[in-house]
Amino acid sequence: MKKTNIAIIGCGNISVQYAQTLKPYSFMNIKGVYDIDRSRAEEFANAHGTYVYDSIDDIVKDPDIDIAVNLTIPRVHGEINRRLIEGGKNVYTEKPIAMTYEEAKDIVGLAAEKGLKLCSSPITFLGDTQMEAARLLNENITGKLRLVAAQMHNGMFEKWHPNPSSLYDVGVLYDVGIYPVTFVTYLLGPAIKVRAFGKVLMPERTDLQGRAFRIQKPDHLYAEIELASGILFTLSASFLVDYMKRPASVEFVGDNGVLYLGSSLFFRSPLRFAEQFKPYEDVADTSGAYDGIEWCRGLVDMARALESGTSPKANPYHALHVIEILEAIEKSLNEGIEVSITSTF
Repeated sequence: MKKTNIAIIGCGNISVQYAQTLKPYSFMNIKGVYDIDRSRAEEFANAHGTYVYDSIDDIVKDPDIDIAVNLTIPRVHGEINRRLIEGGKNVYTEKPIAMTYEEAKDIVGLAAEKGLKLCSSPITFLGDTQMEAARLLNENITGKLRLVAAQMHNGMFEKWHPNPSSLYDVGVLYDVGIYPVTFVTYLLGPAIKVRAFGKVLMPERTDLQGRAFRIQKPDHLYAEIELASGILFTLSASFLVDYMKRPASVEFVGDNGVLYLGSSLFFRSPLRFAEQFKPYEDVADTSGAYDGIEWCRGLVDMARALESGTSPKANPYHALHVIEILEAIEKSLNEGIEVSITSTF
């Protein structure tokens, strides 16, 4: 496969994960990086032997860049993604594409109009155990599927994250709730309505530097999402529950029993099945699955799709639909109403 040149925008915590997981893919070349804090970009460049751009415009003007990778904080995703696409770049972005459905819809439309590829994380539906779960569901292991119950928590991540307020600002839905919502809708199709409840349980927080900050969005919530197929999908997400103690499990409940996926996030996780009132038994050997999250997997798939002229597995219209679901959940939380979903994919 020919070399794919990428430029990374945003050299924060997640950029290191992308760089590390890209190492096995010799055709993926990080040509350069940019960060609003130049010292952070230089630190990344020194560690990974790459170039530092002076601005995003310099990335846009570089004809060698095949994919611009947006790893900035969520609240500026929309602005930067639009800027890159207007400049003619294919874009891979961390989630979400933008912080509102309408802005994301405009950006997805702009990419289509210009004939450019736009892909967005999360891509954990491409995980090894996640794909095995999809295969078993396609083989109808559960019988008629009635209910999907998922949980996704990030705990009090100010205990380890260097910039927690940037994620608390976007809320538990856009930080971690988006993972199971993306995974379940990728497997089972679009949603048509949501109902939700949540609140701020611990508003006062303190970061690693001892600085106090206050969160405004609910740090614990519960949502019921009705899929077009009639399946009910329930989600709990929290900035209080420690994800190490209560993993991001998904249970697929059908007439014949329950398929249990230990995590919608980590690529190596337990995968078990049980008939009603019987104990779980392993239904797949997941010991050879990728240990952790291969953050670059969607980006590598996008690069391969660009060369082959096919469609990447991370569909921008699916990512857009997920943003509408999240927005609807927030509306339901704030107004105490059931909210309909208008988009599909």
